[in-house]
Amino acid sequence: MTKITTDENLIEKFLTRGVEQIYPSVDALRQKLMSGERLRVYQGFDPTGPYLHVGHAIGIRALRILQELGHEVIFLVGDYTAKVGDPDKDTTRAILSDEIIKKNMAGWKKQAAQLIDFTGKNPVRFERNYTWLSKLRLEDTIQLMSHMTVQQMIQRDIFQKRLQEREFKCKKCGHIFIDAGDIIGIIARGEVRCPKCETGADNINQIRETKPIYLQEFIYPLMQGYDSVAMKVDIEVGGADQTFNMLVGRDLCKSYLGKEKFVRANKMMDAPDGRTMSKTKGNGINLGDAAENMYGKAMSYPDSAITSGLELLTDISMDVIKAIGNSIKQGENPMQYKKMMAFEIVKTIKGKAAAQKAQKHFENTVQKKETPGEVRSKKLEVKSTNIVDLLVEVKLAVSKSEARRLIEQGGIKVDGEIVKDVNKIIEITKDGVLIQRGKRQFVKVFVKK
Repeated sequence: MTKITTDENLIEKFLTRGVEQIYPSVDALRQKLMSGERLRVYQGFDPTGPYLHVGHAIGIRALRILQELGHEVIFLVGDYTAKVGDPDKDTTRAILSDEIIKKNMAGWKKQAAQLIDFTGKNPVRFERNYTWLSKLRLEDTIQLMSHMTVQQMIQRDIFQKRLQEREFKCKKCGHIFIDAGDIIGIIARGEVRCPKCETGADNINQIRETKPIYLQEFIYPLMQGYDSVAMKVDIEVGGADQTFNMLVGRDLCKSYLGKEKFVRANKMMDAPDGRTMSKTKGNGINLGDAAENMYGKAMSYPDSAITSGLELLTDISMDVIKAIGNSIKQGENPMQYKKMMAFEIVKTIKGKAAAQKAQKHFENTVQKKETPGEVRSKKLEVKSTNIVDLLVEVKLAVSKSEARRLIEQGGIKVDGEIVKDVNKIIEITKDGVLIQRGKRQFVKVFVKK
């Protein structure tokens, strides 16, 4: 029997660090964790892309705390819910095939194992929700759906956004803009104006209606919520963007099991490009990245992200982080603190030795502008290939769409020359060619003999 520890410092860290909200309350969960009862906790991850990223690490680090306290921790892969797709604020997610799902989740356990322990005295359980969701009969699904109303579902913020948002075009200047208000009523009253030329409603045309909401998108929160019932969990951890789904699970636990489920909603961290970090977009700092790439991506964050990065992804004390924030506000050069953030993030995931090597690599290649002495090499079967295919093959891009975006943004060099044409054919000479992404990522490509 695993011994439960009620270490007040660790419990307080779980309750406060990186936390957006706890349901029903911090005090109620603190009391539960101090009771000495062994609790079952989980976080779920849908395999919509091949890499977990540091946004997921926020929750995984929280799971690690409860693992250290002796609680039962479950790392859940949503291989069945990925078939439905968690609704996005802008569009309906594509339904993934079994083959893509299997391929995406192939390396996840290894990536997560950098932060939690799947072996040892209190191993984390690695589960898939296909195990129980695939067994639900139509009768079971109808029973599940009876626990929520359409009115409750459409209160979700992402559905509200799709219902309200419409696209318009100004006939006078051609400007296209979006409005999420009561636009039909506003137009009828003649109040709408083009934000560019300020022409009135007579010159405004609506060119796109509200975005559709498909029925399977209503089922997704119920399926995620049912995971909590099937596993009989006491606590669910997840990003603040999952709060609606996690609270559905909380209600279902009360209905099906007659028990209280606690919810820890984590703070969110954007990608370096300012957008939401996404497995699908591939725009985050991935747990599968090499330490040097991870460090470099962290250094590309704006200065405003330094303190949040330190809070969410490192073990630096909050007092130190607060002092750093004050120093930056007072005009101190933030470079040393950004390097500290990058170092600590890599250290948390890859270890101290890897972080030291990554920092040295950054200082040499970026600050001193040297080509690194150790460049990853790749041997190909062909003597020439399209630049887009090449970037994916040598893993400088996770997809062809990302490769095209990098080229269009001027982020790719071949032997020191910027590539601007996505259709460019790269000839691989006997001495090889040096492919560079951004300032820090290099691959030397050769032809197999």
